[in-house]
Amino acid sequence: RQTFFEDGNTIARFFRSRDFDSEYFVARGELAGEFDTGPFRHRLIVGADFDIFENSLVIARFRSRFSGDLDNLTTADLAADLLLQVDNPIFGLNLDPAAGPNTNQNEELTGYGFYIQDQIDITDNFQIRIGGRFDDFEQDITNILVDPLATRTTSDTRFSPQVGAVLFLNDNVSVYGSYGEGFRQQTGIDFQGDQFDPNITTSFEGGIKADLNGLLDDVQGSASLTVFRVEQSNFLVNDDRPEATAVGFFSVPAGEAQSFGVELDANLSFKNDFSVWFSYAYTDAEFSNSFADADGFGFTIDPGDPLINSPDHQVSVQASQRFEVYNIPAQVGGGVLYVGDRNGFVGSDFELPDYVTARIFAEVEPIENVSIRVDIDNLFDETFFTNSFADVWVQPGAPRSYRFTAAYKF
Repeated sequence: RQTFFEDGNTIARFFRSRDFDSEYFVARGELAGEFDTGPFRHRLIVGADFDIFENSLVIARFRSRFSGDLDNLTTADLAADLLLQVDNPIFGLNLDPAAGPNTNQNEELTGYGFYIQDQIDITDNFQIRIGGRFDDFEQDITNILVDPLATRTTSDTRFSPQVGAVLFLNDNVSVYGSYGEGFRQQTGIDFQGDQFDPNITTSFEGGIKADLNGLLDDVQGSASLTVFRVEQSNFLVNDDRPEATAVGFFSVPAGEAQSFGVELDANLSFKNDFSVWFSYAYTDAEFSNSFADADGFGFTIDPGDPLINSPDHQVSVQASQRFEVYNIPAQVGGGVLYVGDRNGFVGSDFELPDYVTARIFAEVEPIENVSIRVDIDNLFDETFFTNSFADVWVQPGAPRSYRFTAAYKF
């Protein structure tokens, strides 16, 4: 549907204006304590919270799909349809297109939550954790475009359990496993004005952790290896039912996905005040059901298709050195981030290339509790792409940037 693919020269654009306003209030109270029941030691956390999220969305959009002769474009055509020609771009021909209403919606989401967690020492080397969270949500939505006086009110309650266990093999090494469930209330409404079902996740995680303190004379720190699996359902996808497409583009909570991964983390400090932090993650994230794609480009998603913007491999390394200059504490350091290639357009083979960026920093503490720091991100000014929506809608990464900060601790 893009004119660029028809003649390889003409870029079709569209204009969108947004006026978003939101307020979020959260209040939370928590009690924590320890006690014994017979031979078992308990570390108990009990808490409750209340939150209100108010959100106003106003979107206007102008999009004209040119149907004329691309070989004989006039200046009026370029202006009226926001077109640019790659070989001779003319900017500023239509600075204020007549954008029509696309979204005008007010939403208020109120939630009450109660949670409890108990970590129990079964023996000196074995612990279990049991807990859960109960949530009660109420959502009020007014679709002003349809009826500014009609407010739809819906509610939902959910209980999300969690369990876990830790086995200490010795003073420095432990293995653990956990299972948890969660949900997230989704903003917006379907084409009938009804609230979406919440996004549901279940997660499994297991791993091994090593405390390196005391193992070597010159090294302190920790290392961990984690294996995880996450399953997700009810995420929003394009509603391709005829009754929905007849009145516009709408979503439906019908998407399912899963991810499997491995993470390796290490944090090491040496006696000469040199520190290094390393992290590697492998993630295989894919769709697990079939549906029409949410982007409206006409593709069908099949089980096993990769999730958009999710790299298989990601590596981060950072190092720093502390020292003193004329009795003034100082620190210098830097890091490298590698992000692998990843799918950039659901339902297609379009991929964003992998990239490597570097950063450096320096910090001094001229007086006690005061620090001054400078950071340089993307040190070598690499061209890279962080994410995309489609092959004609790609977000470039930030160029080299400088940041100066000052902090006071009290």
